[in-house]
Amino acid sequence: MAGEKVAVIGGGISGLCTALALQRKGIRAEVYERNKTADMPDSGMILGGNALICLELLGLSPAMSECSLGTNEYNIKADSGKLISTLKYSSPALATCFRFFSGIDFLRILAGSLAPGTLHYGKKLADFKQHKNGVRLYFRDGTMEECTYMIACDGCHSTVRSRVISGHKPVFSGYTCWRGILEHDKDLGECAFSETWGPRGRFGIVPLPGNRLYWYAVKNSEGHSEAMAKWTSIDLLFNFFYYHDPIQQILERVKDEEILNHDLYEFKPISRFLYNHILLLGDAAHSSIPNIGQGASQAIEDAVMLANTLAESESLEEGFLSYSEHRPGHLRKVSSTIKNFGKVAQIEMPALCTIRNNLLRLAPTSFHSRRLGDIFEIHPCRLSSSM
Repeated sequence: MAGEKVAVIGGGISGLCTALALQRKGIRAEVYERNKTADMPDSGMILGGNALICLELLGLSPAMSECSLGTNEYNIKADSGKLISTLKYSSPALATCFRFFSGIDFLRILAGSLAPGTLHYGKKLADFKQHKNGVRLYFRDGTMEECTYMIACDGCHSTVRSRVISGHKPVFSGYTCWRGILEHDKDLGECAFSETWGPRGRFGIVPLPGNRLYWYAVKNSEGHSEAMAKWTSIDLLFNFFYYHDPIQQILERVKDEEILNHDLYEFKPISRFLYNHILLLGDAAHSSIPNIGQGASQAIEDAVMLANTLAESESLEEGFLSYSEHRPGHLRKVSSTIKNFGKVAQIEMPALCTIRNNLLRLAPTSFHSRRLGDIFEIHPCRLSSSM
């Protein structure tokens, strides 16, 4: 593998983790990010146990623990505030089941952990051409780069994927989401990690360090709605007006200009991720709804699994082929579990909400633990610390 270069397109969580995992294995990897700086609107992040194991293997746990909070419990509540269920999972490999971050803090640590000079900003991919020995990349700033393999980490709306798989486009998932970060002086009480499920949608509360909290709201929608895209804090407050405290108090303090609104997209699973010298990874390969902390978590797991597979292979070619052959099957199972979780959470009919809540209360703790274990338990080989 000496002298071979891997180019990672996209400097988000997926791209930075991938480059870092490859560098930890001694593979030359460089990141090309379209934005000119790392500045972006801040939002919260939830990572599940599988991602936390991967961060430990990357040697990032100490730095990540300093800028995050963790818990082993995920409380699901009814709109009245009554507890429906508490999802718990314990494992010798996990100190905590979930951990919560500011997105900007998380990206800053990832970027700072890369080898110097391997993260390039202002590199918007204009074109690429595959040839016998690799890929030639052309950027909008007029520069060109050569690489042995290109890894597309450019998200759900990946321009690379649209080129290598003709006609494969993301579709609207049926959900739209609002989210933001709020500072408070603890007068909202102890805000533990929870989701509230009710006929008017789902509302999440996530504690962050420094007397901050991350909040999010998810509602069903038949398609992109211009009206809902313009919702302000008043509209959200009206929608969730009878939900339990402190949801109303949170929305009363939200500043309209700090609300991030997104329609959530997904796409039909694909059977392979490798197309000659181009690999799809993260949301570019398997976009799914970010339930149970799995939005970014699966991308982080992808990065570590790819790095381990390459390190165990005789060549990059063998490693990329092996990853593309074995990874999609596992991801299809996880995506199915995550999607079904979302369908249950987003039930709107009051009578069905009552039935759902009662059934979840009757389910034994072991049932929920097994579901989380199917997602969280991974067994990658320990990464080398060598660069």
